[in-house]
Amino acid sequence: MPYSDQLSPWVVYRLLPNCQRLLMERFRKRNNAEDYAKVLRQLQPNIELVVVFEVGQITAVREPKPIQPNSSR
Repeated sequence: MPYSDQLSPWVVYRLLPNCQRLLMERFRKRNNAEDYAKVLRQLQPNIELVVVFEVGQITAVREPKPIQPNSSR
């Protein structure tokens, strides 16, 4: 995920058939995303929209390294 997208984590998606989605717009604040979705629903009442918080790609957690006993003590 590019840095510019990380600055705007709130996303409005239009839900399409067959579990597909279309990114409509990104926002920095949830309030703005919900207002945008509200306006779209008023203009096109038959579309399905969802507001989500995208955190980006989640990386796998590395296995912890075993603790080596300190031989100097």
